[in-house]
Amino acid sequence: MSERHRSTWLIFASTGVALGVLSVFFLAIGTARAGEWAQIIGTLVGIAALGVTVYSVVLMRRPAPAPSKKTPGSVRNTVSGDVHGGIVQARDIGASPDEDGDRTASGGGTTENEIKGGAVTGFVIQARDIKDPGVMRADPSEAAEQPE
Repeated sequence: MSERHRSTWLIFASTGVALGVLSVFFLAIGTARAGEWAQIIGTLVGIAALGVTVYSVVLMRRPAPAPSKKTPGSVRNTVSGDVHGGIVQARDIGASPDEDGDRTASGGGTTENEIKGGAVTGFVIQARDIKDPGVMRADPSEAAEQPE
């Protein structure tokens, strides 16, 4: 089980236990006192929810941090001028380092592909990863005809 699934189940289990304990507490003290306690607990939960809401709005207004240029695996591809033919700009070309297609095993990092000025008379492929190098043939329609 992945870490994310474990934490999700932990949250659901904790919530269930808390509701069970609260239910037993309310049954033990009776309905009149349970109503008073419910008002107090509801007010506290509402104040906490308001605080979380304000905090999330503050976080959303902050600009996203710029990716670090020194991240291992970062690549910057720049082509300028006239190009007579195709252009392929990518970081990793070839088979995926793992079978399910997740490229995090190849080192993370960022990829910036840019074409400055000039003209390109062939095809242009700009990507971070190219799993199937067959897409880089001179005639892109050939790549679609390739058997899987």
